[in-house]
Amino acid sequence: MKHSFLIETNRLNLRQVEESDLNNLVLWRDDDNIRKWFFDKKIITLEQQSLWYENYLKNDTDIMFIIDEKFDLKTSIGAVSLYHLNLKKKHAEFGRLMIGNKNALGKGFGLECTAAVCNFGFKHLDLNKIHLKVYENNSRAIRIYEQAGFTAKKTYIKDNVPTIFMILEKDARIGGP
Repeated sequence: MKHSFLIETNRLNLRQVEESDLNNLVLWRDDDNIRKWFFDKKIITLEQQSLWYENYLKNDTDIMFIIDEKFDLKTSIGAVSLYHLNLKKKHAEFGRLMIGNKNALGKGFGLECTAAVCNFGFKHLDLNKIHLKVYENNSRAIRIYEQAGFTAKKTYIKDNVPTIFMILEKDARIGGP
């Protein structure tokens, strides 16, 4: 979805993904340490990412943000999304979180942008519930999601891997910086 939303935190700006971001998205998405946590693990090309972008701009149920670090790195460090937006039923899925810039790892940016995007969903989109799916062995992501306030509701098997379904409700305390 083409949007003009800007989410600002102490250290980050989360802004609309632009065509000029596609090279970074491909690099980050194809990195082995990131791709292994995606449900679709195929390596993608710039052409495939460009096609995705064209479709994304027409999709009114998908909001993707590029994460820009404001002070130290002063560059794009990753991406995050709310998708499968259903404004009528007031829920969405959180995901596509990736901190692709190696210099940004381990600095708490994942939690900071998770909390910011969820707060945005509740306050500006009037969502009541945000859910996500995460592989059970992705302990780093699970720790971020739990710190943000998500709770595990069930575990199931997806692609032969135990997967956790987590929910964050509007009235929950959202953790993070």
